[in-house]
Amino acid sequence: MDCPTPEETANQLTGLLIAAAAPRERRLVSVHAGAFGSRAGIVLLAGASQAGKSSLALQTMLRGARLWADDRVLVDPAAACAIALGLTARMRLPVPRPVGPALAALVDREGRAEGETAWLALTDGRAARFGETAAIAAVVLPRRVEAGPSSLERVSAGLATRALLDGAAGLGVGVGDLLPTLAACVACLPCWRLNWSSSDDAAARLAQEFPPA
Repeated sequence: MDCPTPEETANQLTGLLIAAAAPRERRLVSVHAGAFGSRAGIVLLAGASQAGKSSLALQTMLRGARLWADDRVLVDPAAACAIALGLTARMRLPVPRPVGPALAALVDREGRAEGETAWLALTDGRAARFGETAAIAAVVLPRRVEAGPSSLERVSAGLATRALLDGAAGLGVGVGDLLPTLAACVACLPCWRLNWSSSDDAAARLAQEFPPA
């Protein structure tokens, strides 16, 4: 592992610690996703690296939502709930100009720059603490587009399940064993594709569909 700073070392160790704890909590699945709170429950933002999970999760926080995760969250598929890991949020540097002034100001004000990463010291209850649990309300798959307003369109539960599986760490089990439990969980949830070019505009669309609590 390339760990040039203590912060990145801690971040890399997180995955190893989750794997080490796997046999003790076999009901849980660690998924690579951002997440934020809404009146209906937790909205998971699932997608590949650089799909916009972190920036979208932080943008929704700036619009009043509670940040649940910017990169990884635990899921209990049987209970259809999300469990916060309480990890420090981060943003890649330099901050892209299209994110808008509010997120850029947040990074300048509360970020600690370490190489190409800014670690954000969020306070005042804006981010969920380790172990907090809440029901999942929806799964959203972010997709960057070249231009145009943000839009939400319904997608199949199968597509959403695949997106979650691509970044899943089965606690002591293989992907084949995770598939039935995750699929059963997602089948009961509304699943959306978020097409976006500006994370600021996308957060406004998400807040419209999933109003903050």
